[in-house]
Amino acid sequence: MRRVSERFLFSAEAVNERGETVDSFDLSEPARDSLVAEAERRGISPSALSVLILETVVRDNLFSAVLDE
Repeated sequence: MRRVSERFLFSAEAVNERGETVDSFDLSEPARDSLVAEAERRGISPSALSVLILETVVRDNLFSAVLDE
């Protein structure tokens, strides 16, 4: 994980706003800290938790619920 100003990059395959596949995305420091703490509580890596969250949102079509729409 490398630090970029006050944001952090996690390695995980993602698609950016231009539809290009990228292997990292950035998170604010508070989001990163929460993700790391939850990953540690579950005994998995932050990257694995990120993938689990994204796959669950997609699989269960939870976009509106997660985005509070």
